[in-house]
Amino acid sequence: MARRSRFARSGHALPRISLTPLIDTVLVLLVIFMVAAPLSQRMLRLDLPQSQADEKSGSHAQEIIEIRINKNKIITINENVVDHAALIKTLEHLASLMEKPVVIIYADEALSYKDFIELVVDYIKQVSKIRYVFVATQHKRLV
Repeated sequence: MARRSRFARSGHALPRISLTPLIDTVLVLLVIFMVAAPLSQRMLRLDLPQSQADEKSGSHAQEIIEIRINKNKIITINENVVDHAALIKTLEHLASLMEKPVVIIYADEALSYKDFIELVVDYIKQVSKIRYVFVATQHKRLV
């Protein structure tokens, strides 16, 4: 024998919740907030000073030391080929000419991490004036 609920036995219909008033209310609130949001923004007038970037950009460009290492372990500093023995002297000389030297290193992806550390990073740590080292990978092969 199947169980019947008490509504089915008494012959009454099951109660249903109508979603139409709920949807109407949500849509009306959405329209109200869409209209009211732009009106609530406050305008604030700012007079910003003019930039002096053009005068300073030349000095920042000269403070970068660019080191490239290819897969054959040939090191170039600012597009000049440097011997492994002269690397520290060259870095110290370039760093002495700059106020805050920044080193950017481009390494060929075929170069192993061990070789990269031994060839460049250990030498850069010996130059006391260089504070920042940025490492970037080179996706195309270097000459």
